[in-house]
Amino acid sequence: MRAPTKLMAGALLHERYRIKRLIGVGGMSYVYLAQDERLMGKYWAIKESIPLAHDREHLIREAQWLIELRHPNLPLIVDFFSPDEDGHAYLVMEYIEGETIAEKLKRTPISFDETIAYSLQLCDALSYLHGCTPPIIYRDMKPSNVMLAEQHRIKLIDFGIARQVKPSELADTMKLGTVGFAAPEQHEGKQSDARTDLYGIGALLAYVLTEGRWRGMEPFRTQMLNEDVPKSFYGILTKLMEVNPNARYQSADELKRALIVHANSEVLPAAYEFMDKGQRNQHGNANNGLQRAVTIAVTGIASGLGCTHMSLMIAHRLARSNRGKVAYVSNAESNRSVVHSILSSVEGNCAEDWNNKVWQWQGVSYIELGEHSRGLTTSSVTQLQMEYDFIIMDLGVIGAKRRLDEEFVRASYSLLIGSTAPWRDDDIKAALNNLLELNYQQWIFALPHAKEEELRSPRLQMKCHSIISVPTCSNPFKGTADIEEWMQSWMKVHEQKRKWFSWRKRK
Repeated sequence: MRAPTKLMAGALLHERYRIKRLIGVGGMSYVYLAQDERLMGKYWAIKESIPLAHDREHLIREAQWLIELRHPNLPLIVDFFSPDEDGHAYLVMEYIEGETIAEKLKRTPISFDETIAYSLQLCDALSYLHGCTPPIIYRDMKPSNVMLAEQHRIKLIDFGIARQVKPSELADTMKLGTVGFAAPEQHEGKQSDARTDLYGIGALLAYVLTEGRWRGMEPFRTQMLNEDVPKSFYGILTKLMEVNPNARYQSADELKRALIVHANSEVLPAAYEFMDKGQRNQHGNANNGLQRAVTIAVTGIASGLGCTHMSLMIAHRLARSNRGKVAYVSNAESNRSVVHSILSSVEGNCAEDWNNKVWQWQGVSYIELGEHSRGLTTSSVTQLQMEYDFIIMDLGVIGAKRRLDEEFVRASYSLLIGSTAPWRDDDIKAALNNLLELNYQQWIFALPHAKEEELRSPRLQMKCHSIISVPTCSNPFKGTADIEEWMQSWMKVHEQKRKWFSWRKRK
């Protein structure tokens, strides 16, 4: 019997989240829609969990690694409140408007082309999870756990039975998973790994492509498939659902290469649209639309501290290193933005006709997402991530716009430009308050021209990942050799947290 909830419409959770309504119920949990009273107009989904006493420690550990996850196909987790005296815990996460695959199937069949578009994104999400250290195995792939958002985008929800792989353990501690979608090794209590999730994708595809006629209780036959499914796809499904994990696809990337040849660009998410048919047929290279870019977000405690200067310095250094395609993204909202000013000085009067197009200069794509566009959003960043290897986001002053602060949190590397000057202490405190509201500590405090002893000053010690000095560089477009060393130093600091990122070797 499910324990009763402690929340109701109108209740205020932890003096911040105003409960609006109940939107979902699970075995031992409730999910509510809540309005953020500090970020007006922002809504979150709050999952109230009521674990048994012996499961509480596991719930806390699970929440800790969930908060660390940052991927466009996973919900953003922003806050966690440990079990209270009654055992109720609360996880605050991104609210996703849409419907699940299960809900859509009740309304209408899902075409083969749509199914491939969804499965490619599932591969993307699993590749990220399996690449974590230690790997995270989702273990519960099913129609009700895949949320369909706008423009054919998907979000993988409900990490209730996900686990981190422990190589020292030969078997999972519990036999969990949904009947019909769980791999055989889950029912047998054996160790689950990345191939367990690939079986789940196979079962999900079989369910969708038969309009629910196949539920895993009987042998899968080609006659069950919908008419729009190519006969050649049957082999992919049977390989995914092999009883022996060694006979399946061995990684999400391997599966993705098999699926991409069946993709239809007309129903792929906008982020995939830049790929032409030739690229898809060749399966692409490391970042031909299937791997997501490294995003570096730069913001400052106040204006005039070198946020734009440092962003340009990083962008042009990466471009000179030939590590991949680089984009500098400005979110300026005036006609005299950095992009426009640089373009005018280089191109002269013809810059007036540019009107917000992508402009290439010295190996860097200059992109303005300000006055003439919808601005920098999660959707626009996701699209850029599919086309570029590195995206440097110049976000201006922290706290000026909440949606920009959220992109700062989502980035692979988040740099806050500060100052050692005592008269900037109030600006530092205001910036810290913004970051505390976002419950984010994995940021780097960058202090221009700071000396070693200044970095150790008690006045500047705070809850962040690291504190670094920014080297002097008079010309951000040329830079010096030590800029490369400096960049690698703070990127190396994050290696344990960002295992999916690695420097490419120079050609």
